[in-house]
Amino acid sequence: MHHVPKPQNKKPQIITTVFVAVGIAVFLLAPILPAGQAIAQAAAFVLFGVGLYFAIRYLFTSFSYAIEDGDFTVQKSQGRRIGITEARLALDELAYFAPLQHGKISKDVRAKYPAMQVYNYTVTYRPDGAYLAVFIDAADNVIGVVFEPSGEMVTLFGESK
Repeated sequence: MHHVPKPQNKKPQIITTVFVAVGIAVFLLAPILPAGQAIAQAAAFVLFGVGLYFAIRYLFTSFSYAIEDGDFTVQKSQGRRIGITEARLALDELAYFAPLQHGKISKDVRAKYPAMQVYNYTVTYRPDGAYLAVFIDAADNVIGVVFEPSGEMVTLFGESK
């Protein structure tokens, strides 16, 4: 089974556009402010950086999920680059699977798995349909994966748990 999620909202495009536009405005206004020119230029670079981060993370990056041979695999692609495997986790190590409420991991889950390392493999900024899958390997490493599965994957993960 293979699934490539599509972004659910346009928030990253809006955020990127706003931060870059405000960064340009601040940079162009910097020479008018002789006393605060360095601060304005620094602020402009920070705004550009935030805009660039959102563009790279949410506009130029895509993920695909696959379930094959008892493993859950996540591949990451950026731009024209061919996808590389980001994660390969055994389904028999799945300890917890549930939808996220408002895109956040609940305090109960955090308390149950305090050493959990969380990896966000979503293509949507603050998605409504994201799920958390927690895997515990033989060395007791707790790995949380936030992703946007298809309906079939939700059913399969529910059966695996």
